Amino acid sequence: MKPSRAFVGYLIGLASVCAAAIVVARLNLRGVTGSALTVRAVAHQWWWEFDYPSLGIKTKDVLYLLQRLLDGGESTAKRLSH
Repeated sequence: MKPSRAFVGYLIGLASVCAAAIVVARLNLRGVTGSALTVRAVAHQWWWEFDYPSLGIKTKDVLYLLQRLLDGGESTAKRLSH
């Protein structure tokens, strides 16, 4: 049985969309450097858990974001809580 032209067109369109998504994702990842901080957030019933695997730190209900100051190059932590 030979596939219909509509089905072949659908497959070509789907492959094109997937290829475009891969290209866009790779272009967006170019700006990420090796110094990116990974934070894993886990939602529990009444609280949040934040895990910083590269630092070996876990916090409850508080997310700390590091911000590098442009003037002195020092890192500071900002506390975000709900």
